[in-house]
Amino acid sequence: ADTHAEYLEQIELLEKLYERYGLLLQAKGLSDRIFLPERYRLNRAFLQNYAHITLHIEGYLTRFELSLFEEIAQHCDVEIVYETSPFTEKMQRRFEALGIALPSNHRCRFSLRQKERIETEPLDTAIKAKVIAVKERIEQIAALLIEVQRMVDRGIAPEKIAVVLPDESFKSLLMRYDLMHNFNFAMGGDFTQTSYYLRIEALYRYLHEREPMDATILERYGISVQSLQEIAPTGSVTQAAFISLLQALELWECKEADRYFEEARTRFVAVTEAMRFALPLWLYLWKEQLSTLRIDDVHGGKITVMGLLETRASLFDGVIVVDFNEGVVPTTTSKDRFLNSRVRHHAGLPSRQEREALQKHYYWQLLRNAKEATILYSLADSRSTSRFLYELGLEERKTLRMPMSLLYPARASQTAELIPHEVAFSPTSILWSPSKFKCFLGCKRQFYYRYIARIPPKEKEELGEGTLLHRLLQTLYAHTPYHDDEKAFWQAFDAALEQHFAGDDAKTLFQKHLMREKLSGFAAQEIAHFKEGWRVEALEKPIEGQIGGLRFKGRCDRIDRRGKSVMLIDYKSGEIGKAQKPKSVEHLIDFQMSIYRLLLSKEQGEVACYFVQPFKKPAYTPLAAPEEKEARLLTLIEEIAAMRSFVPEKCEDLSYCTYCDYRLACERGEYL
Repeated sequence: ADTHAEYLEQIELLEKLYERYGLLLQAKGLSDRIFLPERYRLNRAFLQNYAHITLHIEGYLTRFELSLFEEIAQHCDVEIVYETSPFTEKMQRRFEALGIALPSNHRCRFSLRQKERIETEPLDTAIKAKVIAVKERIEQIAALLIEVQRMVDRGIAPEKIAVVLPDESFKSLLMRYDLMHNFNFAMGGDFTQTSYYLRIEALYRYLHEREPMDATILERYGISVQSLQEIAPTGSVTQAAFISLLQALELWECKEADRYFEEARTRFVAVTEAMRFALPLWLYLWKEQLSTLRIDDVHGGKITVMGLLETRASLFDGVIVVDFNEGVVPTTTSKDRFLNSRVRHHAGLPSRQEREALQKHYYWQLLRNAKEATILYSLADSRSTSRFLYELGLEERKTLRMPMSLLYPARASQTAELIPHEVAFSPTSILWSPSKFKCFLGCKRQFYYRYIARIPPKEKEELGEGTLLHRLLQTLYAHTPYHDDEKAFWQAFDAALEQHFAGDDAKTLFQKHLMREKLSGFAAQEIAHFKEGWRVEALEKPIEGQIGGLRFKGRCDRIDRRGKSVMLIDYKSGEIGKAQKPKSVEHLIDFQMSIYRLLLSKEQGEVACYFVQPFKKPAYTPLAAPEEKEARLLTLIEEIAAMRSFVPEKCEDLSYCTYCDYRLACERGEYL
């Protein structure tokens, strides 16, 4: 199947836009570099000023650029200097097609006019880099500071040290912890992080969606919603009316602005002069214009922080690369995934492998030329080191713990004083729930904060998809224990949707349509399930009882019955992998289904446990190894019941910290 044939209409639209865009530019006496290959003229008079041109190439030349330099070579002598590596095969093939064969791993100088090599010099291809692995991504900053100090102590000038960020989102973290302003950020700061941009974005969201939360945020930014109602016009407005609104809200001037803001404003005014839009669209266009702006770094530190592309043709004595993880080094973009390799080859477009090879070449050049190099990567969120590490002839290293006091010199000692070394507790007097039991097994520190110190977690500002799903399915079966007819099912489902998604605005209609579409497969599973004779017996059923000396309570999502057979059902909006198939039962901490099964078996007899994933097919998944899990549960209960105290230590599994409400208190993760 030709999947790209589905986009023929879109491609035709793009072609028409391209054509009309070119005509508009011509009419205004303007140009765009995308039209350069078909509209250029070579300035021969300029070339006559030079008898010789030397071109140093980093990376690839496009076919157009190469043909352009061939044309230039007819008027003056053009020499090219190019360093080959294991990652420059594409460019070597292009030169070979011109009759110039270049050996790998050499610095080559050749004449483009004569089509012959002038000199070649072998390169030292050995990469001597120190590799450091840490658990958390933020620990890389502490390691980075240590490595910078080590390089300076070994005689490398700070001005000759570069920190390379493959993922430039790391820049915001590094800026926060640059307390001494040692770094200068070559890529500048994001304008999207300024208070001006955040106010524009809040204003856009409020006018676009009119949500109460957006109104609250707008008030926090000092923009009165009431005054906005009085001054904001409705319907389509001119550019002058839009600018008048921003002036009234004191948003046409920017205190954080530099020349780039002024240029963006001038460009915006020129382009939109004759246009009329609704206010939300005006704001969208304005914030999109601002979103690409960068703010010059004024700290002026001596150590340069840059993205990979900014390192081209640069030489540094000390190089530190962070985030050297798979999927980040080399990075891939969405445009690499849309067109397959066959189509790219047919169209002469660079393939994903070629893009990756180009990035690898830049890293290879940077690390090879450095006197001291350090590579950092983290193992947080199940990340792994980049496979490129092995191509460089380097190996993974044992995970190290970094001294976080470098980042939190004051807080480290204060936090330690707040946590007792050992906490006394009586497990038999606690009314346990499956989530409380899971918390105790997963992280003693989290258990201490939540259930001993009674520090409440942050309240959720809106209902999650899982909560909405539970409420929707409870309403669906509240009055009818089964739906074995498709028409009856969807009638009841639509009624439940109306109850939980009131309103007929675009956002609500979309949510209802999306939920209906997501549950289309689930409906067929349910109808088949009820045709087998199953009936809903209880919804959100509270249960309580003792297991091995501990008291437990819970609430079952749903209990179905067919004759004497009983089915316990637990709805899952996400994955069930950790509850189903841990590395071994010894690593399992989620025993919710096993606890419910033991409690229900006392009154219902034999109970079969199933997970139901309404957003996926098949919908019903039996609990794996129930007897083995119950045996493990009883062993853990016996051990906990015998405890009289516990040590509130931090957990070892950092993935458990990802969504923890107490990361700030534990000084873990990117929480600032």
